[in-house]
Amino acid sequence: MQPRFLFALAALAACGDDGSSARVDAGATLDAPADARPDAAADANLSTGLVGTWLVAPDAYADQEYDSVVFRADGTATMVRDGTTTNIPYVVPAPGRLRWLDTDGYLESGFVMVGDQLLLNALAPQGPVTGFLGTWVGTLTGPTMTITATLTIVADHTASSTTQTPSGLQTLDATWIEEGTGFAITWGAPANHTEHVRPLGPSIGNQLLKKQP
Repeated sequence: MQPRFLFALAALAACGDDGSSARVDAGATLDAPADARPDAAADANLSTGLVGTWLVAPDAYADQEYDSVVFRADGTATMVRDGTTTNIPYVVPAPGRLRWLDTDGYLESGFVMVGDQLLLNALAPQGPVTGFLGTWVGTLTGPTMTITATLTIVADHTASSTTQTPSGLQTLDATWIEEGTGFAITWGAPANHTEHVRPLGPSIGNQLLKKQP
């Protein structure tokens, strides 16, 4: 699995947050990690639009990380990610935030849903943007860490990113070209890989799914 810039989710999902199993104050809408299920109608109402089966959207690039996700009304989900199937609880603690739960804690990032399309790991514009040009920001959070990803796209087809993690700040340079309704961004060293980014609503991201009838 290649590392991905947008939240470096591939690496983080593989290793969890920081390896700690300490319990945390989980907030009003989330049970303690012992059962890790949505508590109240607030969560059920927020997540109603997610319930169903989502497959790779026609305009998504074939190498995106999520192949499919099935969200159920009972707060459980089945995802196929890079060919690996995982059953995992989920909760929507606030509009536009999706939290994957496990016994040690959680990973939470932004999402956008427009009609029958869903963008996971979404980055939102920071300040004015023109098309793709401008600065885009998102956060990935866990019980003991927050990662902030900032992506700047420039008209001369260059780009740069900063990723603030608990261990420090990482900066990368990139180039980009338009493709389909989005763009492909190619990262230099040490990443040395290409991601395929798509827009949805006010956001951009690299995980675009379409709801099945």
